[in-house]
Amino acid sequence: MIDKNILFYDGTCGFCDRVIQLSNKWIRDEEIYFTPLQGTTAENFKEKYAEFPNTIDAIVYHEAGKIYTGAKAFYQLSRHYKRPYKFFNWFRLLPEFLSDFGYNIVAKNRYKLFGRVESCEIPDVKFRKRMLP
Repeated sequence: MIDKNILFYDGTCGFCDRVIQLSNKWIRDEEIYFTPLQGTTAENFKEKYAEFPNTIDAIVYHEAGKIYTGAKAFYQLSRHYKRPYKFFNWFRLLPEFLSDFGYNIVAKNRYKLFGRVESCEIPDVKFRKRMLP
């Protein structure tokens, strides 16, 4: 599992749920897996990677043995998006303090803005195969 590209997300966040649903549609046919930060896969990664966060305040993306969090995680993921959604990757050119500021505002207010969900809607069998515990 450590060799897979994995997006870790807050499994109870309405905004995160929407990002996962859109990413499922926008990602090219590459093998990217999804799993909640509250799951067993995240617990395994916390043991292996010291830089893996212990909180659920930011998305986490694992690729090629590296851990990315927050805005950087989103930019790494957006590299795999189909056109025209690949344009999100251009935001990586913003100064880091601006990206982090914008990301942190959304992260701190995500429950107020988008609510909570009991579980993510998993639309098709192909996507279910990419969900990890």
